Amino acid sequence: MDSRTKGLILLNMLQDIGSIRLKTLLDEFSSPEAVFEAPKKRLESLKGIGPKTADSIINARSTCDLDKELALIERNKVRIITIFDKYYPNNLKTIYDPPPVLYIKGDIIESDEAAVAVVGSRRASLYGLRMAQKIGTGLGMAQVTVISGMARGIDTSAHKGALSVKARTIAVLGNGLDIIYPPENERLAQDIISNGALISEFPMQMPPHKSNFPMRNRIISGLSKGVVVVEAAKRSGSLITADLALHENREVFAVPGAAGVVTSEGTNNLIREGAHLVVEVKDILEVLGIGDTGTRADNKIELDDISQRQVYHMLSDEPCDIDSIIEGSLLQNKKVQTALLGLEMKGLIRQLPGKLYVRSDI
Repeated sequence: MDSRTKGLILLNMLQDIGSIRLKTLLDEFSSPEAVFEAPKKRLESLKGIGPKTADSIINARSTCDLDKELALIERNKVRIITIFDKYYPNNLKTIYDPPPVLYIKGDIIESDEAAVAVVGSRRASLYGLRMAQKIGTGLGMAQVTVISGMARGIDTSAHKGALSVKARTIAVLGNGLDIIYPPENERLAQDIISNGALISEFPMQMPPHKSNFPMRNRIISGLSKGVVVVEAAKRSGSLITADLALHENREVFAVPGAAGVVTSEGTNNLIREGAHLVVEVKDILEVLGIGDTGTRADNKIELDDISQRQVYHMLSDEPCDIDSIIEGSLLQNKKVQTALLGLEMKGLIRQLPGKLYVRSDI
């Protein structure tokens, strides 16, 4: 890990520096290292950076345990992607305040740009849970990545729907990746890692504070082409996600609910205000113009093919080593090796001495 990435992680660990202030600092200074070397008066002169925040920056190395954070990142097999990296998700770059640092456990691949968020009430009705799972399943069958927040209720059902057909799903968390919240979703978290990724902008041991979730919601909508709200009360956090989606030029969808039911008030109001009405997955796919409306005969083979395509497009007639393929594809080591073996058996690539790989069809 280079010094710039470590510097960004350290800045991100400071509690009184959010994404907006961090962007201000990065716009002013050439690197995170330059931020830490800046005199206090210059820091204080920047918009939003007062004496207290300036002191936090100056004292960061003594107040934050960066070595412990880096050890936790390594122990949990977490990958760090920063706003400076070319592999930073394209959808997320377009929002007003993209998180400078992303903690990722699992894989993000190119096809995840065709993603739809499914969110809703933690205290969902049986109808809402069934609809969320149905939508998650349908999106997965159409090869669209399902994004949600792994919360109780609608989020959990949406993830499970995608996983039921071995499709890709991504969970954006409101806490650090050293913590599974809610704790009963530990098994679900492992399944998501195997078929997608857990993502957070928070340091590894950040607890799930209430104030974290509105920040988390902007990443859910930012990673997506559109947001589907299944059930929501009038003042639901899901409506914050929908509002963020509108400001980020994403499409907003809502599943209609029964009149007079508390968890239907928010979704029915969204439809009244112009959100796309959803009764089946086709309603989403047609508006967004993404996905495959046909079902997949063998989803596991299709997923393997996605990994193989990701690796295949990394290669050319120039020899490439496995470490470079892992870094460029954002796939885990095991998946890269499996994909390389599959491509070699199909005669699409060749292995050269020194474990270097090239395409055999160029």
